[in-house]
Amino acid sequence: MQQSHGKPPMQKAAPGTTKRIFGYIFQYKWRVALVVVCILVGAAAQAGSSLFLQSLVDTYILPMVGASDPDWMPLLRALTLMACLYAAGIFCSWLWQWVIVTVEQGTLKKIRDDMFAHQQTLPIRYFDTNEHGDIMSRYTNDTDTLRQAISQSFPQMFSSAVSAIAALVSMLWLSVPVTIFVLAFTMILFVVVRKVVSRSGRYFVKQQIAIGDVNAFVEEAVNGQKVIKVFNHEDATQTTFDKKNEELFEASAEANTWGNVTMPIVGNMGYLLYILLAIFGGSAAISGLGNFGLSGAGPLTLGTLISLLTLSRSFVNPLGQVSMQFNMVMMALAGASRIFALMDEQPEDDGGSVTLVNVELGEDGRTMTEVDHETGHWAWKREEGDDGTRSLKAAQSLSPRAAEVAMKARETAITSPDGRLTLLQGDVRFTDVNFGYNPDKPVLHDITWFAKPGQKIALVGATGAGKTTVTNLINRFYDIQDGMILYDGISVKGIRKPDLRRSLGVVLQDVNLFTGTVMDNIRYGRLDATDEEC
Repeated sequence: MQQSHGKPPMQKAAPGTTKRIFGYIFQYKWRVALVVVCILVGAAAQAGSSLFLQSLVDTYILPMVGASDPDWMPLLRALTLMACLYAAGIFCSWLWQWVIVTVEQGTLKKIRDDMFAHQQTLPIRYFDTNEHGDIMSRYTNDTDTLRQAISQSFPQMFSSAVSAIAALVSMLWLSVPVTIFVLAFTMILFVVVRKVVSRSGRYFVKQQIAIGDVNAFVEEAVNGQKVIKVFNHEDATQTTFDKKNEELFEASAEANTWGNVTMPIVGNMGYLLYILLAIFGGSAAISGLGNFGLSGAGPLTLGTLISLLTLSRSFVNPLGQVSMQFNMVMMALAGASRIFALMDEQPEDDGGSVTLVNVELGEDGRTMTEVDHETGHWAWKREEGDDGTRSLKAAQSLSPRAAEVAMKARETAITSPDGRLTLLQGDVRFTDVNFGYNPDKPVLHDITWFAKPGQKIALVGATGAGKTTVTNLINRFYDIQDGMILYDGISVKGIRKPDLRRSLGVVLQDVNLFTGTVMDNIRYGRLDATDEEC
C-alpha cells in the first residue's frame, strides 16, 4: 500500500474547550483547592530542602571536618528537620494524587451523563448522518484522554510550574549570576522543546480523529458482516480498513515519536547544565570568587554550589515534565472538542402543543370528559385558545384535491363542542406532501393519500421508493418541507412528539433487541405492562 508522509493539516481544539473542561472540574472546588494547597506545600518543601543543603554543608558539616571532638547533635537535628521537610512533601504529593481521582471520576461521570442526556434529545437525522462507531469513540477514547489530562496532565503541569518558580526564586536568593546563566541556558532549551512539541501536538489531534474513524468503520463492518460475506466483499473491506488503520498508524507513530523524544532532550540538556555549573561553579568556589544574591553578597561557598546544583535540576526537570504533559493536554483537548461538538448539536425541535389525554366517552360515543386515569380511550387536547381553526385555514391553502382530503378528515373527526378535544381514532392523511432528506433532492413529491380508521394499507414499491420514509414522517422523525400530514384532522406538526409516538405502534424494518429477556423487549414500549398483557 502506498504510504502518505505529507504534513497533515493543522487541526486545533475548538475555542473555549479548556474553559468548559474547567467549568466541570470546578464543580469540585473544595477538592481542587485542597489539591492546589498540597501542590504548593510540596513545592515549598522541595525548594526548602534544596536551600537547606547550603547551611547543612557550610554550617554543620564543614566545621566538623578535621575537628578532634566533633559535636554530632546539631547535625542530627538539621538532618531531622530536613527529613521532616521531605516527609511533608511526600505526604502532600500522595494526598493530592488521592484526591484528584475523585475529581477526575466525578467530572467524567458528569460529562458522560450530560453527553448521553443530550444525545437523547438529538433528531434521527443526526444518527443517520454520523457514523455510530465515531459517536461511540467519544464515550470511550475521547473521555479516556480527558481522564488522563484531569488526573495527570493538568495537576502535573501546575505542580511543575510551581516547582520551577520555587526553584527559580531559591536560586535568586542564593546567586543572581548563576540564575542568569541557568535562565540563558533554559531559553535555548525552550526553543528546542517548542519545535518538538508543535510537531507532536499536531499529530496527537489527528490521531484522535483517526481513532474515531477506525472505530466507526469496524462498528459498521461488524453490523454488516452478513452482507459483506453474501457479496464476497471481504477483500475490499480489508483494503479499506488497512487504509484507515494506516492513517491511524502514521498519525500515532508521528505523535508518539515526537512526544517521546521531548523528555530525553530535556533530561540530557539538564545534565549538560549540571556539568557546566559543577565545572564553572567549582572553579569559582575554589578561587574564592565573589557571589551575590537576594540574601546578600559573599564568596561562593561549597554549600551554596551544592544547593544551586540541586535547584538547577529542580528548575529544568519540571520544564521537561510540562513539555511532556503538553502533548497529553493537546490530545485531551482534541477529544474534549469532539465531546462538546456532540453536546452542542441542536436538539430535536418539537414545536407541537397538542397532547394526548385519557377521556371517558358518553353513551352517545361522542361526548368526552378528560380524566387522569386509564379508560382505554384517548383524545388529542389542543392548548387553550385553539379550537382547530388554525388547522382549518392551513388545509384550505392546499391544492383543491388535497384540501378535499383534509376537509374530509375534519368532517369524520369526533371533536368536543369547544374544539379542544378530538377523539383518537387513527385517521391518517397525506396532503400535497413534499419531502427530501436533502432539501435539494426530494424523495416524495406532491403525495396525497389517506388511511381511514380500521383500514389495512400496504405501501408497495421498489427499494428506495419511499416506503420507510412515509413511516418516518408519520412519527415526525423528519418534518416535511411542504404540505400537511393530518392525524385525526390535526397536523402532526402541531402534536407534541412524545404524545404522537405514544399513540402509534411501530414495527421497524430493522429489528433491534436490547440486552435482557424477550419479555423485557416486549415490555419496552410500556414498562408497566403486566406479564399477562405482554
